[in-house]
Amino acid sequence: MNTLSPAQQVKPESSASRPSGTPNMTGSNGGTHQARSKIACEVCRANKVRCIRGPGIESSCARCTRFGLPCTDPPVQKRRGRPPKTSDKSDHKSFSISQASGDFTNLATLGMYSHTYIDESPSDRSADPGSAGGPSDTLGSSGPYASTSTYIHPSQVWQPTATSIPAFAPSISTSIPISSTPRGSNNPNLDLSEYLDPRDRALQVNVPKAPFYNNQPAEGKRPPVVEVDALAVSKVSEGDDPLSLLILSTVEAHALVHLFHDRINTHVAVLDRNLHTLPYLRRTSTVLFCAVLASSSKFFRKDLHSLLLSHAQTILDRAITCGVSDIGVVQSLMILTYCKAPSDTSAWRKIGMAIRIGYQNYWHVPRVEPLPQDEQAARQVLNCERTWYCLFCFDRGLSQTFGLPNAIRLNEIGDPEVWAREHLHLGESVDMHLAASIELCKLKDHWRAIFDSNSPSVAYCESAIESMTAQSESLLRRFFTKDAPPPGFNPEYEHVVVWSVLDFMLITKRYHLELAPQDQLRLDTCLAVAAQTVDEIEILANNGGLEIMQDTASCMTSSLGVFLRKIFRRASRSQKSLIISLLQRILLAHTRVSGDENESAPAYVARFIRRILGAIGSESRAASPPRGADGAEAEGEANVPDFLAELEEFMQMPENLVQNDTTDGQYWAMLFSADPSNNFMPVAGGGDVPF
Repeated sequence: MNTLSPAQQVKPESSASRPSGTPNMTGSNGGTHQARSKIACEVCRANKVRCIRGPGIESSCARCTRFGLPCTDPPVQKRRGRPPKTSDKSDHKSFSISQASGDFTNLATLGMYSHTYIDESPSDRSADPGSAGGPSDTLGSSGPYASTSTYIHPSQVWQPTATSIPAFAPSISTSIPISSTPRGSNNPNLDLSEYLDPRDRALQVNVPKAPFYNNQPAEGKRPPVVEVDALAVSKVSEGDDPLSLLILSTVEAHALVHLFHDRINTHVAVLDRNLHTLPYLRRTSTVLFCAVLASSSKFFRKDLHSLLLSHAQTILDRAITCGVSDIGVVQSLMILTYCKAPSDTSAWRKIGMAIRIGYQNYWHVPRVEPLPQDEQAARQVLNCERTWYCLFCFDRGLSQTFGLPNAIRLNEIGDPEVWAREHLHLGESVDMHLAASIELCKLKDHWRAIFDSNSPSVAYCESAIESMTAQSESLLRRFFTKDAPPPGFNPEYEHVVVWSVLDFMLITKRYHLELAPQDQLRLDTCLAVAAQTVDEIEILANNGGLEIMQDTASCMTSSLGVFLRKIFRRASRSQKSLIISLLQRILLAHTRVSGDENESAPAYVARFIRRILGAIGSESRAASPPRGADGAEAEGEANVPDFLAELEEFMQMPENLVQNDTTDGQYWAMLFSADPSNNFMPVAGGGDVPF
C-alpha cells in the first residue's frame, strides 16, 4: 500500500522535464539550481502572456511569429552575491506541498487555455506504479478536470515529439485529457490565449496583418470563391430538394427557372442566367433553388406557390439558425423579400441580415486583380460582386421608404458602369440595369444630403433642385437613347428604371413647386412628368411588370396619387381635367392587373386611387357653383370639359374594389413603416404621407 505523502510522491524536476529555454546552472559543489527564466520575450512579458518557443533558444516565439513582431529577449539583470549551495537531497526535501499544488494548478490551467501538449519522460514511466495514484487523486479532486479525471495507462498516452513542450510536473500528466491533434495542425484555434485585446499597445505599434484586427483580409485580398456542395454547407439534406420530394417535376422546375430569369430577375437583377441553371442551383444551394421556384410560382404557378414558399422558408430558417453564411442564403433573402406577400413585415430585417453576411464574406473589399481567365470562375467572382451591388440597391430602397439610416457606405461601392463594361465579353446579363439603378440611388443620396443640411436660403434650394433635375435628365439620356444605348442594355425592357427616374424627377419638381405654389408654369411641369409616369405604368401593366414590382410600384403610385390630390385644389379647370384623367388611367391599369384578387398589391393601390377619386368628387361637388334652371353653364365655360360628370360616370366600379379600411390600413402601415404597430394609411383627403 502506498503510504507516501503528496509532497514525497512528487519527484524533483529532471533535465528531461525542464523547459527547453531554461538553462541548468551548476554550482561549485556539484549542486544544481534553476536560474531566472528568460523564455518570455520582451513583447510577451510586457503583455503578461505565455511565450511559447520552439526547440531552439534563439528561435522566435509562436505569438511573435504569428503576428510578425520582433522577438527579442529582455535585458538580463544579474543578481548580486553568490548563488546558494544546495544539493539534490536538500532540494527534494524542500519541495513543499504548496509548491506541488501550485504546479498542479498551473498544469491544469495550461491544459485548459493554451492546449499545449504534456510530456511524459521515460524516467517517469518507469516509476513505481503504486505512486501514480497519489497525484492523480490529488488533481482529480481539486482541479478543473475533477469530473473527467481518470487514470490513463502510459501506453495509451500520446508520445511527445521533438517540438513538444514539456510539462512542469513530471508524473501527474497521465490524468489530464490530452489533445490528439498534432501541434503542426492548420487549426488556428489551438492556442486561444494568443488572441489578445486589439487595443494592445505593442500590436498597435506593429500593425499586424490579420482579419481579426483589420477591416479586410490579409494582404487586402478577398477570400477566393470556391464552388461548394449544397448538402455540406446549407445544412439541408438530400430529401429537402423539391424534385426529390416530388412537389413538382423536372420539366416544371425547368420552366419556373426559365420564367424567373426572363420575368423576375430583370427586376431583382441578382442572378446570372448563364451561371444559375437548374443543375447549378441544385448542386450548390438547395435554399436558393427553392427560393427561385417559390418566387416564380407566385406569378406563374399559383397552385404550387403556397407549398413551395413554405418549404423555401423552412429550409432558409434552418440554414440561418445553423449559421450558414454562403451566397445562396443572401440571394434567397433578397429574392423572397422582393416577392414577399403584402402581409410580410420582415423585409427590413432580412435585408439587414443579408448585408451582415456580405460584410462577413468581405464583399465590401474591392477586387484589385483581374477576372480569372476561366469563364466559370469569372462568373462566380462576378456573382459575389453583383450580389453586393444589388444589396446596395435594396438597402437604399428600404431606407428611403422607412426613413431609416443606410447600412452600406458609398465608399464601399465602386463605379457600377465601369464594372458592368468590364465583362461584356461574357454575354447577356442584368449588370447594366444594376448600374443604372445604382446611379439613381446615388442621386437620391445626394438629394437627401442636400435637404438634411436645412439651408434656409431659397436660392440654394433652387440651385440644388435644378442640379438634381439636370442630373436625372442626363441619366435618362445616357441609358435610354434609342440610337446609341449602352452595351448590354435594352431600353425597350427597362421601363422599371424609367419609372424610378421619373418618380425622382417628380419629387424634385414637387419641391420646386412648393417654393412658388401659385406658379402655373411649375405646376404644368409637374403634370407633364406625372403624365410620363402614367404612360410607364400602363406599359408595365400590359407586359406584366406591374404585378411583379408589387411594393415598389405601390410606393411610387401612392405617392403620385397623393401629390395629384394635393395640387387639385389650386389647379385650373383644364389641369383638373388632366388630373382626373391620370387618376382614372392609373385605376384602370391596376384594376386590370389585380383581376379577382383582393389582397394583391395592385388591388390595394386600385382601392386607394378610387378613394382619392371619391374624395375629389365630394369636395368638388360641394364647392362647385349651382347651375341654372335650364342646366346651362355660365358664359365662357361651355367649351371647358365637365370633369365632374366624367368622374361620376367613371366611379361606377365593381364590387371587389369596395374599400376595406382595416385591411388596407394594415397594408399601408406595413409598407411605409418598419413598425407595423403604426396603423398608418395614406390619407386621400390630403394628409401627410412619409414620402
